[in-house]
Amino acid sequence: MPITRKFVINCPSEDFCQELLSILLENLPSYNMYYRIRNNKIEIHVTGLKTEINHVWSMIKTYKQMLMNIYMKDEKGLSNIPVEYIVMNIRKTFPPDILVTILSIKGYKAVIEGEIIKTNASKNEVFTLANMIADRIEELKYRAIGRNTKKIIVTTSILLNKNIDETIEILKDKDILEEIEEDKYKAKVNFEQALSTILRQYINTKDRDRG
Repeated sequence: MPITRKFVINCPSEDFCQELLSILLENLPSYNMYYRIRNNKIEIHVTGLKTEINHVWSMIKTYKQMLMNIYMKDEKGLSNIPVEYIVMNIRKTFPPDILVTILSIKGYKAVIEGEIIKTNASKNEVFTLANMIADRIEELKYRAIGRNTKKIIVTTSILLNKNIDETIEILKDKDILEEIEEDKYKAKVNFEQALSTILRQYINTKDRDRG
């Protein structure tokens, strides 16, 4: 028999409440719910079977804790951003190691521990870069042979702010890529070797921009 239960979720700020509610509405099952935000609290009234309501409460606690970990920085000033949270926001999967590499080169602190990215970059910066990475990986699906090749092309493309075709030409000129058949490319070196060349190009680009 359906029952109704009221949940009250305390938030550290109204922005937190708004973001948490947005996550909940996108991910909670579509039960009969009423909700409102008032005085840094979210009130949610859920009607359903007891097992369904218990499931909703479990998800509320999980998503609140996930968001708290992002808002609360550690002693090094880093936020803990779950890869799952990034995927949930951009609605695409992406290789987290590429994101951490690009953030680090851009001057942010960034490490990956399990499924958590620890960084002092803003959520918007993280989402923007992750989305760019996902799009470029998709674009290279039939053009790049092997993960190493994709990682080199994607990292170079984003750091130099070039599209995929321009990036491929740059990497071919640098003797990093070879075309093994029509419009299919493979790296001639590993990522670490390519990175030193990428970094020199990136620094030169930054210097020209400042000039």
